[in-house]
Amino acid sequence: MRRTVFCLSFLFCFEGLSQPPSQSCYEDLFPKQAENKFWGYVNLFDEWKVEPVFTKILPFVGNKAIVEKYGRFGVVGCDGKMIVPADFEEVGTLANGTSFWVKKGGKWSLANEKGELTAAGNIIEIKEVAGVELTWLKTAEETYGLYSKQKHSFLAAPRYSLFQILSEKASIVQYKEKFGVVSHEDGSYLFEPVITSLKKLSAQVIAFEENGKWGILNPKGEVVRTADLDSIGFILNNLYYASKEGKCGLIDAKNQPVLPMEYEKLEPFYEHMALIKRNGSFGYTNLAGRVTVPLMYEWGDIFQNGQAIVKTSAGYFIVDKANKRVTQQNYKWLVKTPGKGYYAAYRDGKYLFLDLLGKETIPPTYALVIATDDDAFVRVQDSTKKWHYFDVTKLAPSFEGQFEEASKFQYGYAFVKKNGAWGIIDQKGKELTPFRYTSARYLNSKSSLYFLVEENQQKGLLAATGATILPSEYALISVTEDNLFKVKKDGKYGVLNSQGQETSKNKYDVLSNLEENPTLPEWPAIIARKKKYGLLAQNQTEIVELEYQDMAYLGDNFYVFEKEGKKGILAANGKVVVLPYMEEVRPQSEKHFAFKKEGKWGYVFNTGKVMINPQYEEAGDFHQNLALVKLDGKWGVINKQGRWILKNEYTNVQYLPNGKRQLQSALKQIEITEKGILKQVN
Repeated sequence: MRRTVFCLSFLFCFEGLSQPPSQSCYEDLFPKQAENKFWGYVNLFDEWKVEPVFTKILPFVGNKAIVEKYGRFGVVGCDGKMIVPADFEEVGTLANGTSFWVKKGGKWSLANEKGELTAAGNIIEIKEVAGVELTWLKTAEETYGLYSKQKHSFLAAPRYSLFQILSEKASIVQYKEKFGVVSHEDGSYLFEPVITSLKKLSAQVIAFEENGKWGILNPKGEVVRTADLDSIGFILNNLYYASKEGKCGLIDAKNQPVLPMEYEKLEPFYEHMALIKRNGSFGYTNLAGRVTVPLMYEWGDIFQNGQAIVKTSAGYFIVDKANKRVTQQNYKWLVKTPGKGYYAAYRDGKYLFLDLLGKETIPPTYALVIATDDDAFVRVQDSTKKWHYFDVTKLAPSFEGQFEEASKFQYGYAFVKKNGAWGIIDQKGKELTPFRYTSARYLNSKSSLYFLVEENQQKGLLAATGATILPSEYALISVTEDNLFKVKKDGKYGVLNSQGQETSKNKYDVLSNLEENPTLPEWPAIIARKKKYGLLAQNQTEIVELEYQDMAYLGDNFYVFEKEGKKGILAANGKVVVLPYMEEVRPQSEKHFAFKKEGKWGYVFNTGKVMINPQYEEAGDFHQNLALVKLDGKWGVINKQGRWILKNEYTNVQYLPNGKRQLQSALKQIEITEKGILKQVN
């Protein structure tokens, strides 16, 4: 049958199969909107065959079409009569067979061409298998089964917690934490549920894990390779990395060997070449599995621009993809620069440069080179330990000048040292400042570049031109994104504008800033004077007056404050969200704060409403709607309504990377995955 795809942006898209002529309308019908703004169907002569009484419609599939009236869906026939009245929340695809799914009251039922409901309406979710009369159904018990519309019965009873359609032939299912493969022909197992993990490597290959080993399934659910691999991964096109018993190689989607699994190392491909190692020697293979560079080297680098650096006992040199030497010399050190415009090398006790053809562009000259620098400003050190900048693209000094120390050029500038003091130069070698500073570094705002300099143990601020904005008389200078300066002088903090002028006469004992507190937001800033804390807005207004005993940032634009020994929560606009009645409070997680009152932990929403009353001995953060809590000396898992998902019967908990958590008891171990799925580990 011919495959067609229909899509109406104002409704939804679906994929179907056009019907044989016997199941189609006797003439082609096309959607059309009438002057009354309603939709109907016309023939080729623009004659109305289905009156325009619908708010939205889809093209006919065979002899039926889905229509909508004011948010309710139905099915109309070629004669304009309603097969199913527009009284449903959704209608499934009409493509496969004569029956179709309809949804009402949140439940799905199966309807025939007469509009009669032929299957019980206790289904809460459907997923139709394209091309066949099969549907995965989710029951009210939240289990999945495979249903045949043709047989009006389940091929696979609803008992699975998950499913994934592989093709018209098979689906992956999960049963009791294990995965298997179900046939679409009769619902039987093509592969029993013994698989512990799955990963789709490509459209042709699904890798499965069984008893700690990996195997291969095809889209039909057939086992291409039994589980005997230590690892498997997709590389490119029809090529896969595979390893077994400490050896690795390449296979294709049909499990045919491309590169035998006899190598100790197989690195990623670069320019269609991969470094391989066998019996301690290195070589290279291409994507076809041909070893074009023999295993004869002690070491090898990746291919770049058709060349790779290799090493033998004689030293380092360069070869091409056919193993032809590019350089005739052997070097004690050889590296390709990040810009890939040249090589830096070492021989005869000096450093030199090579071009991409492997030709030495200068003789061995320098005591040291910094090969990670930009090509036009490579730092080189001469025999007197003085630093220069060298332009490798021009094979000449970048500019005249020698320095005791020199930094890498960034933003068009570099810090250099003469006579024991630092100064700043531009890319022409022009001195923007005198050599007078004990240190210098960059400070960036969203729109401006500054130099933070220090002399006599005091900090100053310079513009990118080298002009002084703030003289060297501050203990601290922090630049904000809006080009304001938070400064500390004589033990007091204040705020200056971009011209270095005071924005307010107010001085503080505490003013949070990115120099001292890099994890805190710039505004509002935490301020304090005489041990009283508040918040300062960007416009220098004290949005929270200096009245609290302490204040700290909770994250997500919330602050915790302390008053009379109790803690409360403030929003970034200064509004009190939670009054001070808490003994402790933790940072927000999924809009909930864990808090402690009278020795017990509970949870409060970020609007200030207590969601779970204090009752626990310990309380963790919410992740994927689940939190670990401790009650009566044992750990369990609750949801945001405070309902137990896992009863408190576990003695130990462990927080793992990526939001994973584990609970252990003497009998079992449960893991909560990063997606919030409970999984028994053993």
